Amino acid sequence: KDTGRPPEDVPAAKWVSDAFFWVIILFAVVAFLEAIDLTVVSEPLNNLLNTIFGYLPRIISAGILMIVAWALATVEKTIVSRGLETFNLDDRLAENTCVDPRESSVQIHETLGNALYWFIFLLFLPPILNALELNGLLAPVQGLIDQFLTAIPKIILAGLIFGAGWLLAKIARGIVTNVLAAAGVDNIGRRLG
Repeated sequence: KDTGRPPEDVPAAKWVSDAFFWVIILFAVVAFLEAIDLTVVSEPLNNLLNTIFGYLPRIISAGILMIVAWALATVEKTIVSRGLETFNLDDRLAENTCVDPRESSVQIHETLGNALYWFIFLLFLPPILNALELNGLLAPVQGLIDQFLTAIPKIILAGLIFGAGWLLAKIARGIVTNVLAAAGVDNIGRRLG
C-alpha cells in the first residue's frame, strides 16, 4: 500500500512500540480486574491475550521467512541485473531491433531482475501462509504455483524455439541480402527509375 511517504519516513518503530504499549496496558487492565475480583470482565480479555501470545510464534516464523525471501530476492536481483548489464544485453537487443537503449524507458536487465525478485517472493508465499496457518489462502496460491512450475519446461522450450527461429531468420536475411545484391537487384531499380 502506498502511504504517500518515502519508505524511510514510515514509522514502523512507532507502530511496534505502540503495539507493545497496548499489550502491556491490556495486561495491566486484566491484573486490575482480577485484583478487584471482576473475573467476568477479565476472562474475555485474558482469552484475548492468550490468543495473541498463541499466535505470536506464527507471526515470528512468518517474519523470518519474509526476511529470508527478501534477502534471497535482493541478492538474486542484484546478480541478474548486474550480470545482464555486464553482458550489455540491452545494447545487443537494441542492435537487432534498431531501438536506441538510451531512449527506451524499459531496461531488459532490470525487468528480468524484478521479475525474478517477485517470483522468489511468490515461491515463499506458501510457507509464509502455512506458518500463519492461513489454509484458506494457501490452497489457491499453492495451486497457482504448481501450475506455473508445470509450465516452466514449456516456457523454456518455447523460448528455445523462438531463439532458434530468430537465429534462422537472421541467417536467412543475410543469405537473401547477399544473393539479391549479387544478382544486382538494386541496379534494376535504378535502371527503371
